[in-house]
Amino acid sequence: MKGSSLVVVLALTVVIGLAGVTRADEAKGKDAEAAPPASSEQMKTTAPADGKQPAKAGGQDFKDVVAARVNGVAITLQTVSNMTNSLEAQMGHSHANRGPGIQAIQKEALDRVILQELAYQRAMAAGIKVEQKDIDDAFVKIKANLGGEEGYKKFIANEKMTDETVRAALARGLAMQRIYTQEVLERVSVPEDKIKEIYEKEKSHFLQPEKISLIDVVIYSDGTDKGSQDKVKGVLKKIKESNNDLSKLVQDGNFAVRDYTPNKDSDKELINAARKLKVGEISGVIKAGDTLHIIELKQYAPEKQLTFDEAKGMIEAKLKSEAQMQRTKEWTAELKKNAKIEILVKTDKERD
Repeated sequence: MKGSSLVVVLALTVVIGLAGVTRADEAKGKDAEAAPPASSEQMKTTAPADGKQPAKAGGQDFKDVVAARVNGVAITLQTVSNMTNSLEAQMGHSHANRGPGIQAIQKEALDRVILQELAYQRAMAAGIKVEQKDIDDAFVKIKANLGGEEGYKKFIANEKMTDETVRAALARGLAMQRIYTQEVLERVSVPEDKIKEIYEKEKSHFLQPEKISLIDVVIYSDGTDKGSQDKVKGVLKKIKESNNDLSKLVQDGNFAVRDYTPNKDSDKELINAARKLKVGEISGVIKAGDTLHIIELKQYAPEKQLTFDEAKGMIEAKLKSEAQMQRTKEWTAELKKNAKIEILVKTDKERD
């Protein structure tokens, strides 16, 4: 699994991975430990073409089919299926147009739910407690994220959940987030001398780009036809009548007015003209490609070398992100090192 995957898993657990984090032994009092392992055929049916979860696979409920065991805790095929569907949604895949890539997604889904279980077990071993107030706050947020009370009710009906199972899933997700924060995020720091080293080494990259903001009057003429001068004269007359306020011009079929930020690659003529103006000043007629322009400079700031203090935040964020990804890889390996992980399903690709 990629180092950043766990970050995504833990971030999404409380919002869109909600149904996929319910432990097998918490589901409606069922004894998941006694459930039989899943076959590859059952694994292939984790989501049908209509996108709805099937109630049964091979004659058994998904929630009763064990896909893996993690230190003795069963992971059901239903949980893997939920995660598979979440991953497909994130990737923009359609259930109706599934290809060979679904096997890779299913494997990734299985990896993720196993890692979630390991993270949760680590949180419990560390004695992490989630306060009721935090669960209540998360419960309010999840309802808001789902579109309010009505959206929430549709969600739990579709996922066959209750308020109690939602709260249990939230508590679980919060516990995982906290152990991740404690054992990854809080152990990552970036020394200031390292930030300074990067700044000095890549100083030329830390520039504030030139900023130009215009009111642009675009005259529909390339300046070569007979009526060009008449069009230009008509626009200049309207500008004078509007007391040189381009924003008040009443557009007609000969010209248009727009607030515009010129592109450094395609609007070189406008940029060169803008650099010669003072803020509030109006240019003469500018030929740019197949059109004529009259511009007013609204705002201008030249390109600027950022100081260390100005660049520090972005450098630190980049270095910290890299360090967090590395620490996440290490932590993932730590979680798996002495764990007993039994994979009880295989995709066709793995069997081949």
